[in-house]
Amino acid sequence: MLKLRKEHLEAFEAQAISLFANRVLAHVKAVWPEESAEFEDSVLRPVVNTAIHRAGMLGLSSEYDIVRFVDLCFILAADFETNPLSMWTRAILIDKTLAPTAKVDRIYQRMQDEFTLIEKRRGGRTVAAASVGT
Repeated sequence: MLKLRKEHLEAFEAQAISLFANRVLAHVKAVWPEESAEFEDSVLRPVVNTAIHRAGMLGLSSEYDIVRFVDLCFILAADFETNPLSMWTRAILIDKTLAPTAKVDRIYQRMQDEFTLIEKRRGGRTVAAASVGT
């Protein structure tokens, strides 16, 4: 009978995490080609691994949510939850009433709302500038 010891399970877990990190790294290169082209894998891999670890510390457990968290590191900043330019995310991330997935959903919704508002403002300026010239 085969018995798995703790060290066997830890080795399997480490291998699974490594394979997942490789898939996330490939995702980053595919989705963020310009940003990732600036860096060698030796630089990108630690960023991805750190983001995966931080996502786990926040309670994210599905691959989908972890990848979304990694994407936030490229959209906002690698350290977005402590970066002064994206400190608004901190309040969402520490909200104990939200499940981990809901926290990521809320950040993405807030970004979408902000981007929509920016686009509306840009559209308004473009229209106003065009009518001034006529």
